[in-house]
Amino acid sequence: MITLTVKPSGGDYTSLTAALNSLGVLTDDVTIVCDAFVDTTATKALVDHTPGAYTVLVTVAEGAGHNGTYDDSGASYLLDYTGSAGAFVVSTAGVTIKGIQINVTSSSNIYGMNAVTGAGVVMEDTIICGLGSTGTLAYGVRGRFDSVITMINCFIFGFKNGGTSSGLAIDGTGTFTMLNCTLRDCSYGFLVISQGTVYSYNCLMQNSVIESFEDGTYVGSHNMTDDSSAADEGIGLGGVLVDFIGTQSAITKAGQGCQGTGVGLDSVGITTDIAGNPRPTSDFKWDIGAYQNALRGSGYNPAAGGVGYNSLYPTQAGYNSILGGGYSSKTI
Repeated sequence: MITLTVKPSGGDYTSLTAALNSLGVLTDDVTIVCDAFVDTTATKALVDHTPGAYTVLVTVAEGAGHNGTYDDSGASYLLDYTGSAGAFVVSTAGVTIKGIQINVTSSSNIYGMNAVTGAGVVMEDTIICGLGSTGTLAYGVRGRFDSVITMINCFIFGFKNGGTSSGLAIDGTGTFTMLNCTLRDCSYGFLVISQGTVYSYNCLMQNSVIESFEDGTYVGSHNMTDDSSAADEGIGLGGVLVDFIGTQSAITKAGQGCQGTGVGLDSVGITTDIAGNPRPTSDFKWDIGAYQNALRGSGYNPAAGGVGYNSLYPTQAGYNSILGGGYSSKTI
C-alpha cells in the first residue's frame, strides 16, 4: 500500500488536490492522510484514474478529524473549495472519503462530491457545508449516470439557496445508500432529478423538503423528517424538530423519539457514529441520525435507569425531540 501525507509543510503534498492529481493509473492501494489545516489551494480534486482492483482512501491523521461539529478554524482538516463542478469529481470505483470536512462556495453550480460514470464511492463520517453557496444548483452530493454511492454517518447542511439546491441529488440510473445520516437546512433533502434508486435507513432530516420519487425508486425504514409531505412520499413519519446548536447536529430540547428507535446496522459493519462513539450491537439501542447517544452503546441498560442524549456532548442537557418511529417502503 502507498501512503501519502498532506500537510501545510513537511508532508508529501501541501494540498489534497496535488496528492490526488499525482496518482495516475494505480498499481497499488493508496491512502492519503490529511493533517489539521484549512486546505484552500484546491481547485478541483479529480479522481479519474483507472484503479482496477485497487482503492483510494482519503482520510485524516490522528487528532486531525472533526468531532462531529463543522470547524473552519484549522483545528481539523477542511477542504475549502471555491469554484464549480465539485470539490471531488469521481469517475472510478473504489474511492472512500472518511472523516474529513468539505466546504463549497460558489455563485453557480457546485457540488461537495460529484460522482459520474463508473463511480463507486463511500463517504463516511464526512461533513459537507454549503452555507457559502448562492447558486440554485448547489448539491452536497450528486450521483450521476450509473454511479453507486454509500454514505455512512454523514452530516450535510446549508444547501438552501432556492432552485433545486439539495443535500443529495440523484440524476441517472445510479444508487444512493444512506445509513445514519443527518441532513439539515437544504432546499431539498433528497432530490431525484431523474430515475435512480435511494435506500435510506436511520436518517434524520430537518428543514429540508423531500422531493417526489415519481421517476425513481425509494426503499427505506426508520427515517425521520419534519417535511409534512413525508407520509405521501413514503419516507418515514413527519414530526417537529427543534433547533440545532450552531453547525453541529445536536438537538436542544426534551424528547427521545430518535433514541433507540433505529434499526441495527452493525451487521453491515457500522460500529461507530460520526464522532467516534460506539454504535450498539442490538436493534433497540440504535439512534436515528449521524450521532449515537454515547450512553446508548453496548453497555447501556435502560432497565437500570440510564439517561442519555442524542447530542454531541453526553453531559450537555440536549435531547432529541423527534416524534414517533416509523417504517416505510415505497417503489414508484
